[in-house]
Amino acid sequence: MVSQTPVGPVEREAVRLAAVLLFAGVLVTAIAGFLHPEGADANDHRTIFAIYAASQSWTAVHLGQFIGMVIITFGLVALFFALDIRRGWEFG
Repeated sequence: MVSQTPVGPVEREAVRLAAVLLFAGVLVTAIAGFLHPEGADANDHRTIFAIYAASQSWTAVHLGQFIGMVIITFGLVALFFALDIRRGWEFG
């Protein structure tokens, strides 16, 4: 059984939550990125926007990328609180 006793200023469970959120966010973003429609040079706007317009998955892909970034943001916030850097600012 894993205890939730703090290890110095860092709690193991809080860091584990942050790591899982960060990994999940990167994974969701990567999967959505792999499904992004491609075909022409991204700077050939006429052609690439025509490909995007014909794509049935464009909305789902970008929603997946957005959700992945939200999960990463939550992971970074969780890591901030898990590390509790304010304790390091105490002098004396």
